[in-house]
Amino acid sequence: SIVKKLIDLQNGQIFVQSKLNKGSVFSFKIKYQQAKKGLIDFDENINIAGETRKIKNLSILLVEDNLLNQTLAIDTLLMFNNKIKIDVAVNGLIAVEKVKFNNYDLIIMDIQMPIMDGYEATKIIKNKLNPSKKNIPILAMTAHAMKDEKEKCLNLGMNDYITKPFEIEKLFTKISKLTNSKIHLNKELLKKVDNKYLSKNFRFINLDLLIKTYNGDAKKINKILTLYVVDIPKQIEKLNKFTKNNDLKNLRVIAHSLKTSLNYVGLIDAKNISLSIERDAGAGKNLDNISERILKIENIWDKASHEINGVLNNVYENYN
Repeated sequence: SIVKKLIDLQNGQIFVQSKLNKGSVFSFKIKYQQAKKGLIDFDENINIAGETRKIKNLSILLVEDNLLNQTLAIDTLLMFNNKIKIDVAVNGLIAVEKVKFNNYDLIIMDIQMPIMDGYEATKIIKNKLNPSKKNIPILAMTAHAMKDEKEKCLNLGMNDYITKPFEIEKLFTKISKLTNSKIHLNKELLKKVDNKYLSKNFRFINLDLLIKTYNGDAKKINKILTLYVVDIPKQIEKLNKFTKNNDLKNLRVIAHSLKTSLNYVGLIDAKNISLSIERDAGAGKNLDNISERILKIENIWDKASHEINGVLNNVYENYN
């Protein structure tokens, strides 16, 4: 049903063929306009150690456990160059396996993830894999902006660092530097979005950051908001589960992930509560009222989700 909603938003069709005791095949059709050429021009002549080689399609491994953050990163990258090949790993363990068996020009690595975090994955990639893999540049991407975390990332062998939410020019500048390639951004796409696209009439949410991220593209905004409606309750449910089980490690990971998602829709109070849970779970203190704080996030989200559903029911038609 989630896939169908996303396909419907893009005026597509979904089909299913099913045979008893054998399985089902789902397929879909979506029509796209052919992209205009020249949105980004990657210089195919890449100079490495004095030699020139050809790179036609940049291959990036995105390591990110949060579905919303995955989608935002992928959409942003492909908005400026639809020739970039993006592979996704939802935790560090899967990332290590993918790096073993695939070739990447760049790894964009989240830090806080379940099962294996970005720190441990980086140590393995840089020190324990085939020597040819240790030279793959790693760009750390996290919601933390603290100096000590940046230093820790660099000391572990990561090559650079960027905070979420990221600025598109800064992200592509770092990608260009780390892959030793020249990227020419289409400045038209980077112009400030006209004020008529900015959200001023909501009581709880603020979509300014999303609108700027997607350059006012209503279909893309609706797509990500559809994911919000489905995914945020799941993240809140995980907060309650890990609190009940006294699983502070995973509680911290989910709170860290949730705060970034909430920030993109302007729920600053809920984001700050999530940040407080992340910090306290990490320090193992002030745990008595975690459930109360999660309830506050739930109450804020309940009101915010009504406004988001309003957006999905064509509040945005005036922006087209």
